[in-house]
Amino acid sequence: MAFLKVNIHTLLLYAVMCVQFSTISAQGGSSVSSSHSCKMMEMQVERLPDLHHPRSTGIKFRIGDEVVVAGGHTDGFIPTATAEYFKDGEWHEIPMVYSHDDGLFLVLRSGKVLIAGGHEQHLGIGQTFPAEIYDASTHRFEGFGCLDQKRALANAVEIDSGKVVIAGNHYNEDYIECFDGKKEFRYEKALLHAYTSPFLFRTSNENVMIFGRLDPKANRFHTYCVEQLNGDTISIPLFKSWQPLTLLDCHQSDDSFIGDEQKGIYSYLFPVENDSGQIAIAKTIGTEISLLQTTSPVPMKSPFGTVITYNSHVIVDRSRQRGYIYGADGQHRHYVVCIEYGNPDKNNLIPLSLYYSKPLPESGASIPILTADGDLMVIGGIQDSNFKPFQSVYLFHTGTLLSAEVAGFRWWLVGIIALVAGLGLWLGARCLRHKDTPSSPPLPDSATIPSCPALPTQENILAEESTLILQIRDLMEQDHLYLQSELKISDVANALGTNSRYVSESIRNYEGCTFTQFINRYRVEHAQQILLKTPDKKVSAVSEESGFSNETTFFRTFKTIKGMTPREWLSSQKLDKAEE
Repeated sequence: MAFLKVNIHTLLLYAVMCVQFSTISAQGGSSVSSSHSCKMMEMQVERLPDLHHPRSTGIKFRIGDEVVVAGGHTDGFIPTATAEYFKDGEWHEIPMVYSHDDGLFLVLRSGKVLIAGGHEQHLGIGQTFPAEIYDASTHRFEGFGCLDQKRALANAVEIDSGKVVIAGNHYNEDYIECFDGKKEFRYEKALLHAYTSPFLFRTSNENVMIFGRLDPKANRFHTYCVEQLNGDTISIPLFKSWQPLTLLDCHQSDDSFIGDEQKGIYSYLFPVENDSGQIAIAKTIGTEISLLQTTSPVPMKSPFGTVITYNSHVIVDRSRQRGYIYGADGQHRHYVVCIEYGNPDKNNLIPLSLYYSKPLPESGASIPILTADGDLMVIGGIQDSNFKPFQSVYLFHTGTLLSAEVAGFRWWLVGIIALVAGLGLWLGARCLRHKDTPSSPPLPDSATIPSCPALPTQENILAEESTLILQIRDLMEQDHLYLQSELKISDVANALGTNSRYVSESIRNYEGCTFTQFINRYRVEHAQQILLKTPDKKVSAVSEESGFSNETTFFRTFKTIKGMTPREWLSSQKLDKAEE
């Protein structure tokens, strides 16, 4: 037993070494430290199907698993009265009632979306009154009324009474107006300052504070104050040295919420900037605003020496207790600063990390939208000219950033546990076989610690995620869930009694793909079997029987996975058989 004790101690020491090694390895060898020790790493980027039309300054939001982009302008700086939603791996175009280029929007607690205002003419000129409601359950827009003041580049927030507070304008008058949640917009209160694209943050269940750095002509001005829906203007000491970041884009304040409504805590994160151009993160609690204490400053230069321009509010992933701010440089690289606000270090400082992409010359810069999987989707946008927006869509895999960094630890730990358990069983069996013989001599001094084990195979992993992926596969292979054309990740999670995030991360970790890609693999395999058995069957019928929502999606997905169309693939199979 002395042998067992010595070797378990050695293995534990070995485990620590492997954990340290895996932590370094998980950083992919591309980690770059700045002078302020901010970790910088390349992030995984996925090109998604393009939009139907080039689009910029559109309204972007998510309802459940669906991401929607609405309005904005297309080529030639011309407003468009169309929207698109992303489902089953493609964009579906739907008509809007009005065009809303730089219009305000808000996902209401009812699940419907309020959209109003925007520029009246091409080239971002003028403002408009019209308002409409989007119903995600029917994918329809309904016009119902108009703002009290025609507006562009305004923002809105809903309070507990159901009233929506609206402020902000571009080249026009500005004051607070409120939407009653049904059909009527009314003047509410004058503002000390007029703003373009201001921040609107709740400070209680029925109060909102309003502040910003741009006047209606988008010129910067300096103020130490915030204004309120209910109450007097408040002086903010922090604003004497740090001002809100200038954002010439509409956004939802709830995207930045980190508080707890049930406990009456109204707290947000937002970016600020000092006179030298340094960016930092501020935090609100009620009407108090302070600088977030971080482990390092927000990097202003990339590992490649280029200047990073940040142009987003803080986008919060509350399930992971992280926030993100987004930026780009002149080389078409994209950057995401990850703010681990829920995971302070031992000194109570908030860790920051900078994630960057390779140059993406076919991408535009646009405030991202957080997906249901916790990734960031950059939709359309521009690089240099409002007249030439992009229709490309990219997915930044931020939802798995933490998983990627700790994956090495998890895998090595599972391997070490399996190794120790295996040695224990081997020693136990050996002792039983030789219980009547002298104990084995100790290992010679020249014995060395074995090299780190290879990653365990999925069949031998005893971790919880391994069990989950087997259950997911069983749902597909035994119950054929992939044949449901409306299948959502939440449906799989509900069937297994877990949540969508665990399903998504399990698929990504074990299959190396997204949920949609995983489902489509099964659908394509099913289609192949149908084509082989009934080669004369119409492709539209094969598509429907395989779980695809339409023939276009089937063609695109099949060609992406197999590198050829369904008929081309079938012909290749016939040719292979003929050659045999």
